[in-house]
Amino acid sequence: HGASWNFVLWGAYFACFLMLEKAGLLRWLQRLPRLLRNAYALTVIAFSWVLFAFEDWPMISRHWQAMLGGGGGGIATPTDFYLLANYGLLLIILAVAATPWPRQTVHQLLAAAKHPWLAELFYPAFMALILVLSTAYLVDASYNPFLYFRF
Repeated sequence: HGASWNFVLWGAYFACFLMLEKAGLLRWLQRLPRLLRNAYALTVIAFSWVLFAFEDWPMISRHWQAMLGGGGGGIATPTDFYLLANYGLLLIILAVAATPWPRQTVHQLLAAAKHPWLAELFYPAFMALILVLSTAYLVDASYNPFLYFRF
């Protein structure tokens, strides 16, 4: 790595956050609920990705402005509605799957099962179903060039 100044900007960006967190922001963040701490981390990371996507500062600042709702494009575009209509259900399913709830539910069901051997048969079948569905989504996805090709 190190093909452009983007990497230096990325390092300076995270250095600023590290210094802010060492100066007291971390103590304040630790008092927040876990969901808000995760949202903070994801926001910082999402804004850092822009540093890799664009080569010059005006494009970076315009993209950051658009991420904050500025730039005249509005919050939601017709493309956003199209993506939500096509992938909204998947988004909801994956959001629920990313919580502890499914694991807790499976453990409760297994503990209450009258026939544990059925669970041993169900688990591989369920994993096979997930594999088939994941493969179908990958095959259906449009072509994406290699992410790091320019590096």
